[in-house]
Amino acid sequence: MTTEEVITLKKKKKRTTKQPAHEEEPVYLDQDLDEEEKDEINHLFKAKQASLQPVKKKKKTLELDNTNVSVEQSSLDYLTEWQDNRDKWKFRKVRQTWLLQNMYDRTVIDKEYFKILLKYLEQLKGQSRQSSVDQAQKILEEEEADTKKLKRATKILQVLA
Repeated sequence: MTTEEVITLKKKKKRTTKQPAHEEEPVYLDQDLDEEEKDEINHLFKAKQASLQPVKKKKKTLELDNTNVSVEQSSLDYLTEWQDNRDKWKFRKVRQTWLLQNMYDRTVIDKEYFKILLKYLEQLKGQSRQSSVDQAQKILEEEEADTKKLKRATKILQVLA
């Protein structure tokens, strides 16, 4: 007997209670079946019911800010707050990562913010510090690197060395 046949037969049998289908006790067919057949039918029916259950969505592990401020501006604000108000400032890994990934781009982080960023880099520790050093050294080794990018890499190495 296939799963579809079992489900069809079970649907034909009227329910005696008004409980939802997923909370009901297994309903056996009116035919003379041995226990093994009944168990197999109920197993198939429960498996089918489980596959019809809606899948629960996982909650997002990272909630975004509810503001309409861009990532760029919020990261720069994070840097300014670090400089001006350390009591209120709170470490945010996402903001730091964005700053480290974009610190060589003059169009994104201008001269004023870059000066603050250099001060911020002085207190950088661990893997972030080491990867920043490695990235700056890699830029200095590039033959086709932009001169402005080279200057930034040199300053970063001076601060982190």
